[in-house]
Amino acid sequence: MIPTDLSYTFDNEGDNALIIRLSRNQPFEMPDITLNKAAILLAQKFNLLIQQQTLSGILEAIPTFSTVGIYYDLDRINSQFLPRLKDKTAELWANVLTELSKSDSDTGKLVEIPICYDLEYGIDLIELSAQLNLSIEEIIQLHSQSPVRVFMLGFSPGLPYLGLFDKKLNIPRRPTPRTKLPAGSIAIANRQCVIYPYETPGGWHIVGATPLTLFDPNRQPKTLYQAGDLVQFKSISKEEFLHLKHI
Repeated sequence: MIPTDLSYTFDNEGDNALIIRLSRNQPFEMPDITLNKAAILLAQKFNLLIQQQTLSGILEAIPTFSTVGIYYDLDRINSQFLPRLKDKTAELWANVLTELSKSDSDTGKLVEIPICYDLEYGIDLIELSAQLNLSIEEIIQLHSQSPVRVFMLGFSPGLPYLGLFDKKLNIPRRPTPRTKLPAGSIAIANRQCVIYPYETPGGWHIVGATPLTLFDPNRQPKTLYQAGDLVQFKSISKEEFLHLKHI
């Protein structure tokens, strides 16, 4: 059955981007899985047009939790570009709704991410255990028991927003962000998870670290995962972490 409660609107973002904002005609909480699936599907269809060079002027389409950013080259467009872009959006949106009606509308891959929960890397586990009224072992089990969805990439290149975890892991961000976190740090907040690809500031609770290089501009693809993929965390020992880190 084709979903009928989904809709979209347009917003301009600067002078070279159009934001397609998706919404539902009923109450919903963010992140909404259906809206995220729709955003990812719509972005994929626009990116296919870019590859096929069938809609001149578009540079890239980037999905977020519930929007798609369409970025275009001002030197390659004319006054008819935006009307054509909006017409093409309506066409692609109809295809998205049809695909959402299929049970297999998710086509992302499963990506395994090794994580070391040793307290040297999971620097907030003791504090989290007290705040969540869970043992450290229970936190690790809840964090690694099932694959979680890549909602979007953002904040910095290669940084994924993942979720949703069990409600037992629902905790707000830290009141005061840290100014520096090691590359590969894995953190949770609001039933979601991020992995910091670089040494960076961050305000989420650190539960462990991965030895993997998450973003490499010289690698194709540059990231290990894309929006719509599933990530399965695999617990590894400190010895395995150090071995993988230096391969």
